[in-house]
Amino acid sequence: MNESMLNHLFLPHDLSSSTAKDYLSQSNHQYEYKILECMNEFLESLDEKNELSILSLLKNCIQRWSIVQKIENCSIPNLQSTIQKLTSGDFLPLYFHAQNAAVLIEIDENPPNQSLISSWQVLLPTETITSSLEPHLSCFPTPTYRLPDESQLLSHVQCELLVDFMNNTIEYSKAHKASYVFNDIREIPIAHYVCQWWITQFKGIEKDDKIKISIPFKKKHRDQIRYNNSMFPFRRSGLWMTVKVVFHTILTKRLEKIGTIVYKLLITKFLTYFISTRQATMGSRQIPIEKKEKQKYSKLQLNANEQEIYQHSCMKLKAYLNKHDSNISLRQYSRTYAYDHWTSNGVVHDNDTLPTISTLTNHREDAIGIALTHIENWVQSCLEEWINRSLMSEKGYECFENLQSFYEDYQQAALNFYYSNNKSTDPIGYSRFILTSLTIICLMHKRLCEDKRFERLKLHAIRIPHILDLFELLILPNRDDMIRARNLYDYFREFNDKRYPDLISNIESTNAFGVYFVDQSQKMNETLQKIQDQVEQDRKDKIKEVNNS
Repeated sequence: MNESMLNHLFLPHDLSSSTAKDYLSQSNHQYEYKILECMNEFLESLDEKNELSILSLLKNCIQRWSIVQKIENCSIPNLQSTIQKLTSGDFLPLYFHAQNAAVLIEIDENPPNQSLISSWQVLLPTETITSSLEPHLSCFPTPTYRLPDESQLLSHVQCELLVDFMNNTIEYSKAHKASYVFNDIREIPIAHYVCQWWITQFKGIEKDDKIKISIPFKKKHRDQIRYNNSMFPFRRSGLWMTVKVVFHTILTKRLEKIGTIVYKLLITKFLTYFISTRQATMGSRQIPIEKKEKQKYSKLQLNANEQEIYQHSCMKLKAYLNKHDSNISLRQYSRTYAYDHWTSNGVVHDNDTLPTISTLTNHREDAIGIALTHIENWVQSCLEEWINRSLMSEKGYECFENLQSFYEDYQQAALNFYYSNNKSTDPIGYSRFILTSLTIICLMHKRLCEDKRFERLKLHAIRIPHILDLFELLILPNRDDMIRARNLYDYFREFNDKRYPDLISNIESTNAFGVYFVDQSQKMNETLQKIQDQVEQDRKDKIKEVNNS
């Protein structure tokens, strides 16, 4: 279950190839409700003594939702009981996989006991997702409708209809083959029966214009579609997408503009919680998943510097807390997670030695690709720390020899995997290989320049053939790699124009680093003097031997 949950939350590299191999999706998605149980577990883990009212609202919402979302529990009596227990300000979402739709029921606070209903399509068609590299966005909130008579929701007919929505697809997408039209059961269902027809069946329902306009937001469809000789393709959980929309909607309704900030923090904390509590079962997927989480935190940290938006919003948040929760202190979520430590342990051995590629493959079908990705992520995230730690140990600069052997092993595997038969088989992977190689050179060079014995390196050029032109050919699909490439480009461009020659050119020149290093090294000079003295002594002994013969 944890592996399947990880698939849908993080979309790692080695996703399932069909729903039959995915725990949450198999058997007509009957275990998909486990996502709600996991979210409820996270919310329950928060300190109850310092709980904000908005967190209590979300917790109650998830608990009610998880009861009726489980297909076995989605019965007419359970729905009637759950809806009847709703009070002013409560929310009840429902996700219908069989219809590719979701609804959100809210009991309005003013006027009280009137229901507000909204609905939306959850997933996009396969053709939309796969036909373009451009991101696809859905706009929220969707139109909200007011139901004056709440008893209609409790009626046997309406609850029976909701149960039917949960279990049976009403209309499938159509596929065309020659002149024949048939139901495409592999495609997502048509959602308009829930999004349009269902709402019109209530008497006296009308589009709501009494509540103030909610803060608009957009949700990106980060979906993956995997299909390999199976009846149904793997797709990201629509329930997880619905959870994010529901939380974002509730938080923006209650906290207005601050709601988006709180939403991002809450979802990021949830994902962090999931990683920390399932670390032992993550295996080889640990490194790329932790990298994604670090990127989320980096975005939050970058946005935190935008004083015009966030400092002003925090002032509003403080006022809100003082007004609504004057007796409650804001709890600092103090648990920290050592991502770099985890990532480092995912590659290096316990004694801080570096492994070979073969020890990282774990006998998987796509093991080489995963092992290379592990190494590339480790170099980006942890190599500098490993170098510093190794230099402070008894081994000292011996770690560079170990790093050289490690790199040669990685280089051979990467070239065979990314560039076999004298042609590129994976341009993106080959670009990562180049960035990884240059990162290793850059970090070693920086560390050597910081040593007083080698600080002359700061004045010597680094001239790798065509290195600056190489950056123009890289294929970098994400922003972090682009930033990393730019930083490396600036570094090597700076050293490309140094006045002294590089280490392997003009080695006999008086300006060569080797000549300078020997001249400045007392130990080297003493060794050379001993050699010269020995040569002179051998010469004298030979002359004496010749004269005496």
